Amino acid sequence: FPADPYDRIWTPDHNAYGTPLSTDQEVKELYSKRFGLPSAVMQTAVTSSGPITISWDTKPNARTYIFMHFAELIKYRGNQTRKLTITKNTKSWTDPFVPEYLSAISIFSTVAETLGSYLFSVDVTNKSTLGPIVNALEIYEARDVTESATNEQDGGSAGTLFYMIFSFFNKLTDPGSRV
Repeated sequence: FPADPYDRIWTPDHNAYGTPLSTDQEVKELYSKRFGLPSAVMQTAVTSSGPITISWDTKPNARTYIFMHFAELIKYRGNQTRKLTITKNTKSWTDPFVPEYLSAISIFSTVAETLGSYLFSVDVTNKSTLGPIVNALEIYEARDVTESATNEQDGGSAGTLFYMIFSFFNKLTDPGSRV
């Protein structure tokens, strides 16, 4: 993907999740460039009038890491607010938080999960006037490498390989969804 320092592949997948929106304004990571999120990815999102539900299954005992990325793409008018909550398999995953305008924030698992089935719901608190928003999702599955991909005499075993799935929720080619 252009401008991605980790050469990740971001695949658009917004149709099943809600209404796409995007901006031409640059979106920067809020606390650092820790995740190397391309602005072009974060300039897009999906929103909904109800919860945004994302689910998938993994192999039994697969060690999975989840990263969700958020940025507000619209400038609030009047009393507009958007305060998000996230549940994982019906249990609270985060405290409520407010995505900042044109600033990316990431919510992620700090240890590998081995649940097998995942059901995430991004919703808003009852005082929010705008629906939930999600800009991007990354799912990593850690896999042990049983056979070295390199010759041990050439530098040793690879150890662990990460299988990656990436998703971002909007195509930049839809001018009708820009804010």
